This record gives sequence, structure tokens and C-alpha cells, in this order.
Amino acid sequence: MLKLFAILVMTIDHADRVLLDAYFDYEFLTVIGRFAYPVFAFMIARNAMYTRNPRRYLMLLVGFGALSQPIYWWALDHASFWDPLNVMFTLALGVLSVRAWLAGPRFWPALPFIIAAGHFVEYRMEGVALMLAIAFTTYHLRERGWRHWHTLIGAASLIALSFFLNISSYAPGKVLHNPYGPWVVFALLICFATLLPRVEQFETRFRWPGLRLFFYAYYPCHLAILGSLALM
Repeated sequence: MLKLFAILVMTIDHADRVLLDAYFDYEFLTVIGRFAYPVFAFMIARNAMYTRNPRRYLMLLVGFGALSQPIYWWALDHASFWDPLNVMFTLALGVLSVRAWLAGPRFWPALPFIIAAGHFVEYRMEGVALMLAIAFTTYHLRERGWRHWHTLIGAASLIALSFFLNISSYAPGKVLHNPYGPWVVFALLICFATLLPRVEQFETRFRWPGLRLFFYAYYPCHLAILGSLALM
């Protein structure tokens, strides 16, 4: 259910940017689009914690990211082919950061370099850091409860990072007055609500094993369709 919701809002966001942005300014569509990344970041970060084959997970994200990059650059009309790399690479760096954190203190010195590599991807370093914070918060929430100080630190970092997403600069005024920050926080609240036992049990009924591969293929395909519609 959560993944289908993320696919829907991602499609709305890209349709707004590719087809409507040049002609209309629908602010509510932009707000809807801000839900997409935090939901995907939550799902991928959570899955990265429990996957039995993290290498395969990474290879799928990087492989489909490489396949999608020409379409992403063309459909969204970016000035540079390489800057930024599409969100598949952001998610891959997020998975790498989560696995490095789970691997123990010996691998923690690599975390700043993994997050710094986010400079080259969509949603930048804060997008990668958000996935690490999601995994940290989820782990301590389940192991120690919501009142534990580790959980509270994780929640505070998620709120702070939410206001660093979707801005053009890191100027304090831009961060503090980010109009999309509260919506990102709201999206994360929806995501964490799915960890409640009854909600999680209900959601498992709607999980389809092929949905993960469907998402990987859907990402470049929907961009190609929207880009073609824009030409028409």
C-alpha cells in the first residue's frame, strides 16, 4: 500500500514538472510531490535493514539508475547530464549508509564519505542522511521504544533533515522557512505509523513479491512516457 502511494505521488510530481510546469503553477501538485521521496526513502531504508542480499539490492538500484539517467535528464530537461544523478542513486547511497552503520563501528568512518557522495545525486546529501536517520530511528524505536533517548535523537534528526530537503541553498532563512518541510515531516509520520503492529499486519496482505521489480521498471518507463507526451 505504501509503495503504491509513493508511486502515485511520484507520478503526479513528475507529470506536474514535465507537462504542466511551463503553463500552470499548481502549488498543491508540488506539495503532493513532496511526499514521494520521504516515503521511498523510508521503505528502502527499512528494507535495507532486513534484506538478506544487500549486494543484490544495491546492484538493482545502481543498474536501473544507470538505465534511467538518460531518460531522467531528457524528460526533466536538466542542464547537465550528470548533475544530479537520479533518485535511484540517492536510494543506493542510502542503502550503503544503512548497511555500513549496521556493520558496526569499524565501518562508521565511511559514513561521512557516503553521505558526502550525495552531493552528486537528487536530494543531495540530506537525502542520503535522511535514509540513515530513518534506519537509526526505526531500529531504536523497535528495540528500545519511543521514549528512549536514541529514538528521540533520531526523530529530532528526521525533523531537522526534513527542512533541508527541497531547497535551493543552505541559507538559514531558506531552511527555517522551507514551505515543504512540514509536509515531509507529515509524510514520515504516515510512514512510521505503518510500523504499528496492526497496521503492519494489515499492510502485509497487500504486498506483492513482484512489486519491487515493478517499481524499478516503472521509474524509467513513466519518465519516458511523460517526456514523449511533452513533445506532443
